[in-house]
Amino acid sequence: VVTYAIVACIAISIKLSFNAPINVGQPFANDVIDTIKLALERNFHNNLYFLVGWFLLAYAISSLILNCFIKLISISNDNNIKTFISITTIWFILIASYLITSNKDSYWNQYLNLTIQVLMAFCFMLFGNIARRHKSNFNNVYVAVFSFLIVSIMIANNLYGLPVMAWSMYKPNVFLFFAGALFAIYAVMFTANCIARSCENSKILLLSAYSKSIMSYHLVFFLFLDAISYKFFNYNIELATPTKHYYTANSWVFYITLPLMLIPSTIKRL
Repeated sequence: VVTYAIVACIAISIKLSFNAPINVGQPFANDVIDTIKLALERNFHNNLYFLVGWFLLAYAISSLILNCFIKLISISNDNNIKTFISITTIWFILIASYLITSNKDSYWNQYLNLTIQVLMAFCFMLFGNIARRHKSNFNNVYVAVFSFLIVSIMIANNLYGLPVMAWSMYKPNVFLFFAGALFAIYAVMFTANCIARSCENSKILLLSAYSKSIMSYHLVFFLFLDAISYKFFNYNIELATPTKHYYTANSWVFYITLPLMLIPSTIKRL
């Protein structure tokens, strides 16, 4: 909630300070209650530079449900029974999500969208709990290479597409997306383990320690760079959106590196 307000205030301040025609959305309504209602109804996209809001809400709810679920299945001391119940639950949720998303054109609304966000997040969290319970350490190079190859083949054959999780769009369907994502997660976690072990005490690890801050503030930081470009390079800032920014052959370097370097150091000082 605090970050939502801070990001909105920074975006509005940039707009006013640079006297620039920037679209920052409608982050605030008449009062607190109306602001909350607006954010929920718009999937947090009313605050254009805090698009991660939907993610934080959905995952908070999923974490709560997961904790209740784990306590419930902990009645049994048999890990195999817990795993069976967990996998069965994941299958039922994926089937339900598939049926809902396949027929979304006729009755879709934000409440269903939030429901799918929560259900899919719960599936990933529960699968992670299964992996932890069976002491999976993401350190098998053969599994990592196999996972990378499977994901590559799936992408090449349009069996795994870029999802738009904020709006519950999973290509080509939730089953293939979930399978592909699990393979991708293993490959990424294996790579992350390798980097962490080879970069002990390195400042590069700040990127993981402050990933939440980077995710929360990087869009509004990009807006700041856009405003500077507007001021000094005559950039038409009306073209700027949260995902579209001032671009030249060299500018992408700054857009990628500056948020990664400056946001962690700023948050660390605060």
